[in-house]
Amino acid sequence: MVNVAEILKQVPVGTKLWSNIYGEVFFDSIDYNEEYPIICLDAFQNQKFFTKHGYYDKMYEEYGECTLWPSKDHRAWDDEALRILGIEKKPEAPFNLQPFDKALARDSCDEKWRADFFLQIDGNIKYPYICFGCRWRYCIPYNDETKHLLGTDQEPPEKYRQ
Repeated sequence: MVNVAEILKQVPVGTKLWSNIYGEVFFDSIDYNEEYPIICLDAFQNQKFFTKHGYYDKMYEEYGECTLWPSKDHRAWDDEALRILGIEKKPEAPFNLQPFDKALARDSCDEKWRADFFLQIDGNIKYPYICFGCRWRYCIPYNDETKHLLGTDQEPPEKYRQ
């Protein structure tokens, strides 16, 4: 089941959404301390609450239908929904890098590769790769295929290009 709350925390307050029950609603906030954390406003500024999965009621999550959507015409929480909502897709960890894996990183193609330890991916579009040293624009695994790149500005093998 898609965690709609995690998607919506990336959109601005006032983003227009669609509800099968209320029609046009506007994103207001997320309150993770509540059972129904997604808060939207209807046309009359009345609060409408949804589960983290976009359902009107928790009892329908197992057998019912989601009742909160990106738009009236698009009723799916997929890559197209992200585009509709203006969310840039978060990069995934490159090449199956796991936290604490050895990595090579740099910020531009004319910089030399530096050694670091990969930690995680963040939503920062320009510098998404967080390592021990700092944030990086490019990050690849340090392994037998890439170790010769350390200290050079050479392009990595094709399969490691981002």
